Amino acid sequence: MKESKLVSAAKLREFCKAAFLRAGLTEANASASADNLILSNLRGVDSHGVVRLPKYIKRLQAAGMKANPRIQVERKSPSAARVDGDNGFGLVVAKRAMEEAIHLAGPTGVGVVTVFNSDHFGAAAHYAMMALEKEMIGVVLSNVTPVMSVWGGKGAFIGNNPVAVAVPCLKAWPVVYDVALSKVAGGKVRLAAEKGENIPSDWITDSNGVPTQDPTQFEKGGSLLPLGIKGYGLAVIVEVLAGVLAGSRILDEIPFWAQHLSEPAGLGHFMLALNIGTFVEVDYFKQRMDYLVDRIHNAPRAQGVERIYLPGEIEHLTEKQRNENGIPIPEAVYASLMAMAGELGLRAGELDGSLI
Repeated sequence: MKESKLVSAAKLREFCKAAFLRAGLTEANASASADNLILSNLRGVDSHGVVRLPKYIKRLQAAGMKANPRIQVERKSPSAARVDGDNGFGLVVAKRAMEEAIHLAGPTGVGVVTVFNSDHFGAAAHYAMMALEKEMIGVVLSNVTPVMSVWGGKGAFIGNNPVAVAVPCLKAWPVVYDVALSKVAGGKVRLAAEKGENIPSDWITDSNGVPTQDPTQFEKGGSLLPLGIKGYGLAVIVEVLAGVLAGSRILDEIPFWAQHLSEPAGLGHFMLALNIGTFVEVDYFKQRMDYLVDRIHNAPRAQGVERIYLPGEIEHLTEKQRNENGIPIPEAVYASLMAMAGELGLRAGELDGSLI
């Protein structure tokens, strides 16, 4: 494995924000977008962190998406709304949409928001976790460009559509489930390619539909493999809720945002917030969640297993460790950030000062 640089979260966030400001984002949008990327890296989801920053900047510069969209929210009922993202940066659009879902769930108990005309929004967990601060459960779905085979099919035909759910606890950390519905997220394949590493042979196929350990084949006409027939089936359902129901583009109507930099992606999202207090007393719910967590932690362990984890637990522990010790940035990713900084007019000294 190639070496990595350890970077403080605060310094890396400053650098990301500066880059977003140079790309035209407002102070608020630049700050929120930087927070989004850094949280991914802190939680160990490096495939959705700063590795994506150079592509986001190029896409903003190519006008494939708007830095500061005029997001339109149309209320459909006391508990439902539809959001037009105005071809905006997905990190900005999705944040506004989840804020609306949480707002609707306050008095009604349930807030449902569909989103169309959006763009790539990073890690779905970030938006689901927004509900935690308001004593709510957050659920987030999105469709994406087709990079995954359908069950029994050949070639990229459907998106590895993400599903995220965040649930608050009392003393334990939140249960956070965030998955793509392929065997592995495409960002992890690209990250492996950036780092010059091989991947497991059941992650992707090449352009001929043959499994490969070479991650560079993904960008040469390859496709992700679905997480079995169940993952494929869920991908279809997400396409329905975040695509057809939202009125967004679906399947091959969606161009690949990282390659077709000047083309609108037209992605759709589905946001759901559940106000726990509407259904059951909040502290009681959290106590029961702690009991559930404790029971699972103490479930009988298979031979050789030292610890049982719940969804989001490893990410929580990684966030704590990286906040203390820094975020590892692979040399290749660091080099791409430096190159981007030069293109944006950020002096090399400013870059080094921001990251080290």
